Amino acid sequence: MAKRSWTEAQQAAIDTRDRTLLLSAAAGSGKTATLTERIVRSILDPQEKGDISRMLIVTFTRSAAAELRTRIGDALNDAIAAEGRTPHLVRQTLLLPGAHISTIDSFCVDLVRANAVRLGLSPAFRIADGAENLLLMNSTMNAVIEDCYDGKADFCTGEEFCALVDCLGGTRGDKELAATLLSLHDKTQAYIRSAGAIRDAAEVMADTADRPPFETLWGASLAARAARALDSYVTRYEQTLPLLAADPNTAAKYLPAFETELSDMRLLRAALSRDYTEAREACLNFTKASLKGLREKTEQSEAAKHLKAEFSAFRKKLLTNTFAYTAEEWKSTLRALAEKIDLLGRILEAFSKRVWEEKRRRGVCSFNDISHSALRLLCDENGAPTPLAKELGEDFDAVYVDEYQDVNEVQHALFAAIAKPRGRFMVGDIKQSIYGFRGAQPEIFASIRRAFPSLKAGEDSETASLSLAKNFRSYSTILHFANLIFGRLMNGVGENIGYREEEDALIPGRETPEDPPRITVALFEKSKTKAEEETKCLQNDEETEKENADTDAPSDEETETEEISEEIDAEARYVARKIKEELASRKRIGDHEIRPGDIAVLVRYKASGERFAKALAAEGIRAETASKKGFFVNAEILLALALLNTIDNPHRDVYLAGVLRSPLYGFTADDL
Repeated sequence: MAKRSWTEAQQAAIDTRDRTLLLSAAAGSGKTATLTERIVRSILDPQEKGDISRMLIVTFTRSAAAELRTRIGDALNDAIAAEGRTPHLVRQTLLLPGAHISTIDSFCVDLVRANAVRLGLSPAFRIADGAENLLLMNSTMNAVIEDCYDGKADFCTGEEFCALVDCLGGTRGDKELAATLLSLHDKTQAYIRSAGAIRDAAEVMADTADRPPFETLWGASLAARAARALDSYVTRYEQTLPLLAADPNTAAKYLPAFETELSDMRLLRAALSRDYTEAREACLNFTKASLKGLREKTEQSEAAKHLKAEFSAFRKKLLTNTFAYTAEEWKSTLRALAEKIDLLGRILEAFSKRVWEEKRRRGVCSFNDISHSALRLLCDENGAPTPLAKELGEDFDAVYVDEYQDVNEVQHALFAAIAKPRGRFMVGDIKQSIYGFRGAQPEIFASIRRAFPSLKAGEDSETASLSLAKNFRSYSTILHFANLIFGRLMNGVGENIGYREEEDALIPGRETPEDPPRITVALFEKSKTKAEEETKCLQNDEETEKENADTDAPSDEETETEEISEEIDAEARYVARKIKEELASRKRIGDHEIRPGDIAVLVRYKASGERFAKALAAEGIRAETASKKGFFVNAEILLALALLNTIDNPHRDVYLAGVLRSPLYGFTADDL
């Protein structure tokens, strides 16, 4: 096996065997190599003689699982080349294709299929495709809604349900009501108690409703958010005051108003730390500080004017959202809300039970059903491992889980149930959590890291945490910029994410050349948005009010569409020019001059790619992009899919008709 130099932290992650280890591995830190080496070392160790068939190795994507399998196979082949075909190594290579290296979903599917009878499922169940599952969910939810309206539901009256509907959707109709309820149901699937988690929240809300608002979970969150924003405005005002004072023009016209507002801001900030009623009064009794008109406007005075208007809009939001109620109104509203949330939980529980029975009857499941079925197999109602979990746990000496920052509560419970106390290895990076739309809960990773002692502490515990902060992929200029961004963003999201700058900041692990790549930040000025127009309306000077009155603004939808298009086109033209300059420089990358294939443009929305490709084409640069049309809607692909579906089941008449009418058979409509 090829020799490789490992850092001290990587070596510790590879060698530590006697405890459950959480590895916080930054981007480019050699995470996959370290994980692979740890697995291979355990197999090659003459004392340990690890067995690949007794390891459970899971990650989030099939490509990642395939890469791990390939790397382990390559490492085993290298070991055989170096040490010879020992019986143990040969056996491991033979066992590798059937090893438990898979995605979390695949692991759960295999577990549920092997124990389907315990769940009352047919062992021949199948995973419903998206359209089929959505249709079944919709029809079942509509049936539940009808029962609620008709008073046939045993968990609520028609009057209670109508009151809930008024809160959720008003007069938007039952179609959107069903969509809202299904969306809430989907979000609850990341939690162990599913819809029961909503009822738990309602119970907490009811139990704490009589406390002072800022002592409740929701009030404390609102206060913390308002405090962070106020701290920012106080800082910006403090930075603006000397600039205004330095100019006699703005010192006379603007400075008094800014000093007054800054003083009131500080009072409000202090009140937020003490009491809801006091903070509400401070916000209501803000001094009206108007700006006097300036004859000569400067860039500095306009920036100050915009800052004041921005703060005025923020204070208005505080009054309409955070401080909309008195303390007594807050308490009564919270109690009433707790009742409606509990009803919402009961409705979703009834829906979950009904839709599961229907799916079980049809022999179909969704991936959410599979994960919760796996949870029922491995954890009892109190969260303790079941006999099956203990039996399954005996089959695995070690459980390896990659991308742990993206697990949810259900997945975390599954791995905790089957892993031995000192047999789990979890790898992740809090900065790379990307599956929030699928219910990922990065706070789980953060809470584990807070709970586990550092491996360096040398404590004799079952658990430990370790960080890989060195990045071997990027130069220091890129890493310093990334640290700057993450340091600002992650520290503003609260303790639940657990970002630690001293541990999580990226450290350069490769030598930076004398002329390293530079980071360039290009700012594009936006045209006036609806939000900015609302902000301007809050300014008190007559001139601004007159300007707003004379403005004939387009509709919100038109404005948004035009602005997004214009902004993307402006960015695309800028990027195309910069790429053209790079290509014209003819600088060398490795053993060749820079060429278009060495450059990638990352865009947030897939649809934007076409605009960038168009801008690049205008500069004579060929580009490939993921078409918005998509691979699976091309005519030839649709035909291939129709043919395969027809072979699979000729009774699926839509696919059959498509194949017969296609050039493959040439049937006419009359023939059909």
